[in-house]
Amino acid sequence: MIAKSSLALAACFLSIMLAAGFAATLPEEFFYKPGEAQPAKKTGTASKPASKPAAGAARKTSSGRFSKDAEGVITDSRTGLQWFVGPDHDMTWVQANSWAQGLSAGGGGWRLPTLAELQGLYGSGEYTIPGKKYILRIDPIFAISACCPWSGDLKEPMSAGYMLFNGGGTAWGNRNNISADSRVIAVRNRR
Repeated sequence: MIAKSSLALAACFLSIMLAAGFAATLPEEFFYKPGEAQPAKKTGTASKPASKPAAGAARKTSSGRFSKDAEGVITDSRTGLQWFVGPDHDMTWVQANSWAQGLSAGGGGWRLPTLAELQGLYGSGEYTIPGKKYILRIDPIFAISACCPWSGDLKEPMSAGYMLFNGGGTAWGNRNNISADSRVIAVRNRR
């Protein structure tokens, strides 16, 4: 009888503590029943989670390896490649390829980049876009407003590769379909 009333008193005390916000001060072992398996104790130093920008906040970091001229041509000091960002709307691979080949900025000679060339841009900086729930891991000088530019790499009769700047991977899509967040960045050797 005394054990049951002590248990009821402890449960009442716990309810009051939780309601008052004191749960964080109780040791983890407090929440396990006697004899119940408990997880192994953690050792070492816990790492802090990566900070996330506040909703709508602009976050930009740059590697400093890129420069942009007055015409909008972006030069990569590490690879010597030159880049040009295309129209800010979703498009098919066919539209992206046509746009890149017809681009005359800086004297022409543009094409769609390979997946390897796009992967070389990944992690060169990062920024958030208002209204998007992800971070783009590409230098903010590119200012693309969506994650996934098309590449010139082709597979099978109808597939083309694209880069995921919000996660680092690559994927394949139908060349004739408009996919959400598909963009175009043209590339050429330095002139």
